Amino acid sequence: TKVAYDDGAAVAGVLSVRFTLAALVLLALARWRGEALPRGRKAVQLFLLGAVGYVVESACYFAALTRISAGLTALLLYAYPALVVLLSAVLARRAPGRVPAVCVVVATVGTALTIGPVAGGQWTGVLLGLAAAVAYSTYIVVSARVVVGVGPFDTSAVVMAGAALVYDGYAGVTGAALPSTGEAWWAVLGVALLGTVVA
Repeated sequence: TKVAYDDGAAVAGVLSVRFTLAALVLLALARWRGEALPRGRKAVQLFLLGAVGYVVESACYFAALTRISAGLTALLLYAYPALVVLLSAVLARRAPGRVPAVCVVVATVGTALTIGPVAGGQWTGVLLGLAAAVAYSTYIVVSARVVVGVGPFDTSAVVMAGAALVYDGYAGVTGAALPSTGEAWWAVLGVALLGTVVA
């Protein structure tokens, strides 16, 4: 992603290409595996997971990358397992067990120690990275209730299509810059295939 940004690509341009390519590849894989695309209410729910949940998470994450290092951005995102434990406990109205509670505390302290001192200009990036973690945690908790009874590839294809349509529309309206060199296109292709489809 940083390679594409250095090339002059905009956040929306990178995310438009990422999700459009991922949706197409996942749709082809779903077809190849014989998975039928979800219909009706389930399709709408999955589409909204992408159009709202994944869009918010990825917008925060990729915007954070423009302000802080990739390592710090990834570290902040990986606060999400602790947040999933806390959010699940709140929704279930039941305190997490002792082991998950200790893990949440250790993860939070470890994240704080790793971040270390933050310069004034970096706070926006840190807050965006944490917002990405909160959005992703919410996405995981909600999706756990939605994806029941559907295949992994067709589910992912519909979720990615939801995100793709939002980013394609936004990139088109704003005239967001796309990568302009071969190196940047290879980088975005890697983000789409390795960081999205494979993930």
